[in-house]
Amino acid sequence: PSFLSLCLFQAYDATLLAASYSGPQLDILIDQGRDDQFLSASQLLPDNLIAVCSEKKIPVVFRLQPGYDHSYFFIYSFINEHIKHHAKFLNA
Repeated sequence: PSFLSLCLFQAYDATLLAASYSGPQLDILIDQGRDDQFLSASQLLPDNLIAVCSEKKIPVVFRLQPGYDHSYFFIYSFINEHIKHHAKFLNA
């Protein structure tokens, strides 16, 4: 990857965003498929995000979901819980 593509990617990296976050209190919910091929290839590093959140005192719930991968079915299976989670903070 080029330097430019790495810089652009970093603008959306959750771990880097959490490390530099200084806004209102957050409450993060993460669902991760245990059988996600990107997780097993070490392309996803949720432990890094959890560590930064811990350092910054950002509450995070991490749920490793057995039997799920990185598919749309995984998203479909948990999207309602995430919508409800975010709605609590949007006063919806």
